[in-house]
Amino acid sequence: QTQDVFTVVRAARKINPQTAQQVRMLRLSGVGLKRESKRYYPGQDLAGQILGFAGLDNDGLDGVEAAFDEELRGGTIQLHGLRDAHGNILLDLESPRLNELVGQSLVLTIDERIQKIAETAIERVSLEFKAKSAIAVVMDPYTGELLALANYPRLNPNRFADSTPDERKNRAVLDVFEPGSVFKPFVYALALDRKLVSPHTPISQDGGKLKIGQHIISDTHTIRDMDAEKVIIESSNVGAYKIAKKIGREDFYQGLRDFGFGERTGLGVAG
Repeated sequence: QTQDVFTVVRAARKINPQTAQQVRMLRLSGVGLKRESKRYYPGQDLAGQILGFAGLDNDGLDGVEAAFDEELRGGTIQLHGLRDAHGNILLDLESPRLNELVGQSLVLTIDERIQKIAETAIERVSLEFKAKSAIAVVMDPYTGELLALANYPRLNPNRFADSTPDERKNRAVLDVFEPGSVFKPFVYALALDRKLVSPHTPISQDGGKLKIGQHIISDTHTIRDMDAEKVIIESSNVGAYKIAKKIGREDFYQGLRDFGFGERTGLGVAG
């Protein structure tokens, strides 16, 4: 006596409706179709690196998709029922509790219009200056909320497999770079707080050059009658160093920690 053994093999997944219809019209014996859901991003490449993407089984693999996968995915339920000898469901013995399947919604502080403007702007200048990458961050200065977090090159989560790991990288979060002159106001604020300077405390520019060991700190232009306030207004590198020197190394470090530097941002995405 012989017994036939059948093996179910997936030939392809997440094919488009046109391909599915062509397969259906062939009426191939032993070949069937099963409907699946697929994550779709209507914004295409807008905020692609922020959103991230979901895999074949709709599990979050990157961005907020990965960070909040458990909350977005929803739950699973078990239903009791009767099947026939072929495994087909004959009768459900209870009603599905659909509310247990629904995942939570996630609302970002990102403003869609500002995000679009930021992405368009950095793409334009990147192409103009042949830059490999660019980022732009827009924040509400009163609340700290992120209104835009733009990256170039862009990423379309609908076609994430066509992109490289470098293109999928959220540089605005993951890249390390020197803050430069935007750090000077924190130096000035610490010195003011400790009453080491006032706005009009004279600060010598030393001709715009200052040698420290093998390094030379220099300014781009001469600043007449420079004081502590002008160090910030004119962005003097020499002046910023001299103000920091008044604070001292350990107090300077602790002051920056008090500002929140070195702490977790709580941004909500990996990195």
